[in-house]
Amino acid sequence: KGTKYLASAGVKSMTPTERVSYINTYAAIKPSPEIMKINAANPEMLDRLNKSLLEAVNTIRANPFDYNAWVDSGVIVTAYGYPDDAERMYFNAVEIDPTGIVPWNNLADYYTKKQNYTKALWAYDQLINLNVSRSVDYVHKFEVYAYFLKDERSAVALIEAGVKKLESPAKQATLWRALAEYYEFTNQKAKAREIYTKLLTLDPNNRTEYESILRTL
Repeated sequence: KGTKYLASAGVKSMTPTERVSYINTYAAIKPSPEIMKINAANPEMLDRLNKSLLEAVNTIRANPFDYNAWVDSGVIVTAYGYPDDAERMYFNAVEIDPTGIVPWNNLADYYTKKQNYTKALWAYDQLINLNVSRSVDYVHKFEVYAYFLKDERSAVALIEAGVKKLESPAKQATLWRALAEYYEFTNQKAKAREIYTKLLTLDPNNRTEYESILRTL
């Protein structure tokens, strides 16, 4: 069902045999030296991760199209210090079920950290299309535009579009607050104060908005 998403990302689809062959390479993988050092005092956690990864590997060996096992594999190898490897695993999950939130969310986060902002925006678009009511996806996409790409026009347009699509006043407030914080961060205090003031009128007892207004005076 999700083959078209792989094609648009330039990722080749895997046959069942290729999926099993691929996951077999992770059966004996060890955490990166950095992760081993960080968790030297917590070997139990690494042992739990190892058991979970082997469980996922065995599940995929039995069923190369097990969505949850591919997602789990991606999460674990990322925890092991190999986020580049997880990308392929998440796409394998997307191909099985393109409506799953977790692989898209993790791909968006991965691309943002890799500074591949074009792909990050693309992944956030998939999340928004899947569930237009999730304000957090708008906020994360906004942050890519505003803080990483320095594209204020696109960032503001996204917030305005999101507010129109989100019916919940609380979720709308989340988007406006993200924009206000951006204006404050970029020293556009008058614009920030205008939004904080509007938020305070919606919730007069909100001490946070009151303190935010004071910061912009």
